Amino acid sequence: MVNYGTSSINSRDRSIGAIEAAIANALPDYEVRRAFTSQIVIDTIRQKYAEEVDNVEQALKMLINDGIEALVIQPTHILCGHEYSSLACVVERYKDKFQSVSMGAPLLTDDNDYTMLVNALADETAEYSSADTAIVFIGHGTDSQANSAYLKLQEKFTAKGRRNYFVGTLNAVPTSEEVIASVKAGRYKRVVLRPLTVTAGIHASRDIAGDKNSLKVSFEAEGFEVCCILKGIGEIKAVQNIYAVHAREAVSRLMI
Repeated sequence: MVNYGTSSINSRDRSIGAIEAAIANALPDYEVRRAFTSQIVIDTIRQKYAEEVDNVEQALKMLINDGIEALVIQPTHILCGHEYSSLACVVERYKDKFQSVSMGAPLLTDDNDYTMLVNALADETAEYSSADTAIVFIGHGTDSQANSAYLKLQEKFTAKGRRNYFVGTLNAVPTSEEVIASVKAGRYKRVVLRPLTVTAGIHASRDIAGDKNSLKVSFEAEGFEVCCILKGIGEIKAVQNIYAVHAREAVSRLMI
């Protein structure tokens, strides 16, 4: 299991840990191990908690030393952007050390993934949804072509009749300004903000829900009543199950 990582232990256990547990339950004959891609997060965890987490290359070398022959790499990336491609390049350098290697797909890969995610997010936020409340999910965004996943997710919400659901990004399109404009056009009174990220890390607490230069502040400046839910989507059981399905599919592609 490869994750960007988080230094928040509680958030990690509820999201990354829960996804790992779902995959372990789906594949009881396989051992599940953890690797983070962010060395900054790894170093922070070491300094704060005296806990060691492997980066991807360390994890691969340990697997080789342990004599592992069949390997599935299942990332928790939401889309197939630069980070997913970078991971694939690292795995490519080590694949000849194993008899068979298979890489699992990110969360949003085929049309069924989008449908399942829309249903999961709608169910998760049903108690907040009303005619005068906009539900806004905010992702990181990317400058790769994979950023179109956010636009497609918005289209799926609209097609499902969830017109008070909005999808935006912090660093790409739809921009925060575009999302605010769309919510204003809908004449909503309240806004519920939730990160569209696996874990609720620093971007959620600072850029989405912070008290300075955040999306929350921008919505409040437009007169909206704002509620922030700082939970990663990795905490949602239906999302955990999507990753488990992708891991099973990756196992089916192993040449063993």
